[in-house]
Amino acid sequence: MSTENAGWLYSMSRRGDVVQYVGTTRQMEPDNGYGDWNISWADYQAASAL
Repeated sequence: MSTENAGWLYSMSRRGDVVQYVGTTRQMEPDNGYGDWNISWADYQAASAL
């Protein structure tokens, strides 16, 4: 991605925007980015104190 295109993407993106993670077989790491969004709902519930 060019610097110009990256700047446009950054200025248009907002926290909570849906991102499709493609082009790799590597799983997203839970602590890479906005942590909670990178964890499945089942795993999130399993770690709940309730």
